[in-house]
Amino acid sequence: GHFIASEKLGYQLNKVTLMPYGAIISGDITGLRYKDECNIALAGPLTNGLIILCCVALWWFIPEVYPYTELIVMANASILIINLIPAYPLDGGRFLLLCVEAVRRKPIDKKIEGYINFVGLMILFGFMILITCKDIFKLFG
Repeated sequence: GHFIASEKLGYQLNKVTLMPYGAIISGDITGLRYKDECNIALAGPLTNGLIILCCVALWWFIPEVYPYTELIVMANASILIINLIPAYPLDGGRFLLLCVEAVRRKPIDKKIEGYINFVGLMILFGFMILITCKDIFKLFG
């Protein structure tokens, strides 16, 4: 999704690295505008959402494919949710920082960026603790 969006906006990429939480793209992004960076950042989660939507549509029309596509839906939903957490360099964090910079009309101080990232990481840790506690209660419940 990031690759297609950046190519469509006219930026030349030379490398796409697939990671467990999505993809990292690199290339010539000189003159990258706020709007373009927002579009590129949101293209990843949008792609995950479209994959989920297509699989669910398949379930509606061809229920027999459910066992073959359930893992695809769960993986894409996980990546979508994690990538929208407002912690940089995740897409949600990148988008949040861009929005703050657009409102302020100037780059964010590194100190403020650090606070925003800290809050995003606390949200991520909160999810991890919640999931872990839920699993522990299932074991002993």
